[in-house]
Amino acid sequence: MLDHPAGRVGYAPPGWTHLSEHLRGNGFTDAEILGAGLGTRASTGRVVDRFRDRLMFPIHARTEGGGREVVGFVGRRNPSLDASTGIRNPKYLNTGQTPLYTKGEHLYGLAGNTATLDRGGLAVLVEGPIDALAVDLASGGMMAGLAPLGTALTEHQAGQLADVVGAGTDRIVIATDADPAGVEAAVRAYELLTAHGLDPRGVALPAGTDPAQLGELHGPAALVDRLTTAEPMGRQLVDHALTGRDLTWPEDRVVAARIAAGILAKAPLDTWQRELTAVTARTGLPADMLQTVLAERIGVPDADADALGRLTGRDRREDLDRGQHVPATAAQLAGMSSPRTAVIRPATARPADDARPAHRATASEAQGRR
Repeated sequence: MLDHPAGRVGYAPPGWTHLSEHLRGNGFTDAEILGAGLGTRASTGRVVDRFRDRLMFPIHARTEGGGREVVGFVGRRNPSLDASTGIRNPKYLNTGQTPLYTKGEHLYGLAGNTATLDRGGLAVLVEGPIDALAVDLASGGMMAGLAPLGTALTEHQAGQLADVVGAGTDRIVIATDADPAGVEAAVRAYELLTAHGLDPRGVALPAGTDPAQLGELHGPAALVDRLTTAEPMGRQLVDHALTGRDLTWPEDRVVAARIAAGILAKAPLDTWQRELTAVTARTGLPADMLQTVLAERIGVPDADADALGRLTGRDRREDLDRGQHVPATAAQLAGMSSPRTAVIRPATARPADDARPAHRATASEAQGRR
């Protein structure tokens, strides 16, 4: 067994009934073994072990008194089987649905690392417990490795993390595996975390690697350095989305700008100018074009006081569902405009007796005003 802030790490031996028999020998009934998610009923009706030949990690939840309790387990299969094992023996296997554990509602490592995060430590979102453990050990407890347990990050998990670190912070690093599934998981995490007002950063790992492998191949210091120098996640996603695109012709640049704006519009409002500047420098896309497209993306046509006023009153998550963005003040949006382009202008005051119904400008109307 290995002791760690996230709990003691153990091993489930091969064989069908080793754990079940051990638990029965300690007075537990078959109903209790099944209820705890440690056993499953075979077609013969016999209770057998759910976890076999796996490295075992306890899943904790915080208690009302500030402590923590085990609510389930996640087991990592024997690495010697990785090359030959398919979906019938998944890489990570979680406890099934129980009265204490529901998939998608717990972040591995969060309950054990609350103190680290309260001290200002970095929250590092990875794909599995091995990577989370590697982050914790490499950083000497200055970072908190967190994993979503067999699924992409969920809305519930994103909300838990936001509650711990606080809105507006960039103390979250997304360090998913450097493969297509990892990129997809990173996109999902970015969208959910920014919806909670967070400003996540992202790590570009060497192709085909994960955080644990990086630490093993190049040492803990190399992993820590990669995590501490992570850049804003939106910037990384824009780079990935535009890789290989030809930006020679004006129409190609417009398409690229729309792709970039679609990503950046999901980030916190106060990061927009920073990210527009960075994307312009890295891609060569004109700043005024990016500002114009972003304004269109969030539904703020030039000099449209009505549209701008409505934007300030809408719920941010509804805007995200429509591909738009957060509530913003006229002054904040106006600050993005350069004197040369004046792409986004502050709203002007409307007379108090103006009772015209609010009108949402369509994309075509917005274009016509330009």
